[in-house]
Amino acid sequence: MRCKQFRSKFINIEPSQFDEVAFSHMDSCANCKKLYKSSLAVLNQLELAATPSFNPYFTEKVMGKLACKTQQNHSNSIRYALVVSVVVTFLIGGLTVYIAHSKNQPQQYDMLSLNDITKVPIAFEK
Repeated sequence: MRCKQFRSKFINIEPSQFDEVAFSHMDSCANCKKLYKSSLAVLNQLELAATPSFNPYFTEKVMGKLACKTQQNHSNSIRYALVVSVVVTFLIGGLTVYIAHSKNQPQQYDMLSLNDITKVPIAFEK
């Protein structure tokens, strides 16, 4: 058996299923023996490693945090829309007053007083 054949067999099957030909090649080849021993050492370490405990509520906590962030972003966008609408309203109102005032400039109207309104005399009958 050659090293290439040993490695393909090593990748495809478990070391407990090796035949005598594979073991005899491993005894004669230092590189394949080193590969076999290092792989077994890693597998043994993995078996000894403690499995981390899993929190059953982890998914719910993550989804709750995401919902809070989405809700905060949504309320911020509503706040920005409100500010923009107020600014646009004041801008349109100011332009309207400016245009009305500039068109009526030669007549000298005072838009905030009632002095320009003609008063109808009230006649009382006896």
